[in-house]
Amino acid sequence: MKYITKKGNRVYKRNKGAKNWSFKVVNDSRATYFNLGKDIRVAKKMADEIDAYLVFNSMDEAILKYNPNKLKGKAAPKIDV
Repeated sequence: MKYITKKGNRVYKRNKGAKNWSFKVVNDSRATYFNLGKDIRVAKKMADEIDAYLVFNSMDEAILKYNPNKLKGKAAPKIDV
């Protein structure tokens, strides 16, 4: 199941049993997945936000901001809708 955001980013579930939406970014031949949560509207907004953030910031900074729990677990960060 895939959805396209207003800015053309793909938001999808990585497998059939997945509960959370994901956003994949490829940078220097390295793929990074961002966990976007369970609500599709929030996930689409966050994917566009991450894409815009990466224009002026590094991938490591984006991971710290949008995926701070990457090493600890799979919890999605919370943003206001």
